[in-house]
Amino acid sequence: MPYGAGVDRVFSVSPDGRYVLFESARSGEQRLAALDVSSGQVVELPFRRQIARWSPQGDRIAYVNWGVGAVHVVRIDGTDDRIVSNPKDTTSYGPGLTWSPDARYLVARAVGGLHVIDVATTRTTPLSFSGPLGAPSWRPR
Repeated sequence: MPYGAGVDRVFSVSPDGRYVLFESARSGEQRLAALDVSSGQVVELPFRRQIARWSPQGDRIAYVNWGVGAVHVVRIDGTDDRIVSNPKDTTSYGPGLTWSPDARYLVARAVGGLHVIDVATTRTTPLSFSGPLGAPSWRPR
């Protein structure tokens, strides 16, 4: 079945377990939405994004904007949205994104392998051994 209206996918649970972040096409347009687990209420967030992950502290979301292939970090209310993948680099990122336990770094999947991104400086380091890898995960401390 092709992806379209009414289909939810790419889930990420908040660190406190209160919310589930997901990509939704319920309104006919791909948007991030959040499910309040206790009430069952779904709220579409004020921005259109895909492949999002909660930060370990639950105060920010990292996402890949497929329109340009850049990795962003944003607050849950849509404020302080900024590109953290090196803006001088033309690397296009896709599915595969995870935070370090201290939220200083992101590992993102690019064409050809995984990259480590310093969230504060945008410094990006390709992991040369990671060519065939596509679903990064960071081991908790």
